[in-house]
Amino acid sequence: MEYKPKASGDQAESSRLTAGYAKVSKSKTIAYGLGPLADQMSHQMFQFLVFTFYYAVVGIRITHLMWGFIIFAIWDSINDPLLGPISDRTNSKFGRRGFWILMSTIPFGLSNIFLFTVGISWGYWVKFAYMLFIIMLYVTIYTIFYYNELALFSDMFESEEERGYANMWKSVLVIVGVIIGFVLPTIFIKPMVPANDTVEEVARITNMYVITGIVVCILTIIAGFAFFKWGMQESLDHQLQTKEESPGFMTMLAEIVKNRDFMLFCFANLVKWFVFKLLTT
Repeated sequence: MEYKPKASGDQAESSRLTAGYAKVSKSKTIAYGLGPLADQMSHQMFQFLVFTFYYAVVGIRITHLMWGFIIFAIWDSINDPLLGPISDRTNSKFGRRGFWILMSTIPFGLSNIFLFTVGISWGYWVKFAYMLFIIMLYVTIYTIFYYNELALFSDMFESEEERGYANMWKSVLVIVGVIIGFVLPTIFIKPMVPANDTVEEVARITNMYVITGIVVCILTIIAGFAFFKWGMQESLDHQLQTKEESPGFMTMLAEIVKNRDFMLFCFANLVKWFVFKLLTT
């Protein structure tokens, strides 16, 4: 159902939803960085802990971990173009990006806990299946949150001056999120791996991982809702496009392939993320 803006003075003219482009305040520009802070805090914890947890604590063999993460990487590369057009065509009183940020914030937070809730008494292949399921679910929810946060940037900030100022604060808060994501595990998990293979020791270490997930869950939800309330501004002009006005997936893909500069950017970005993943592994 398509959302129709009402007369001036109602929600469509609120500070978060506007019936046209409106300059973003400095406080809202800074608050936008709470979204990147939330996603990087969670994602860095994921990169830092998940491989170690499933290998050294749960006991998944390295060959099976390799195949599991290959499947995970394939799904991660597919879900972006699948989920993106859904957001682009959303019409909601919360805005097309705001709707998905609101819907994904709590699941995104909770997924940080479920990454580590593996039953100690489960069979080996049940543990492996759970790992594969939960990391794919995590990255799906992460993509919903991250894609809409990222897509909002170009909607909110139209001039080079605005984007430069917003990027500065975004970078600062991303660094804060990365630091939190790396430091928290070292506070709550000591040691990182069990001293022996007894059920009691494995349970003790697993509980430390779960506690870390709970803390990151709470911080992610707080930052996510703060981002939704104070760091978002959308123009209803963007979300009132009809499906006919929005290009299809294959049309967009054809245009992207023709754009040489964008393809070079994609390659450079691929190399960057390959290095990031390699370092964290």
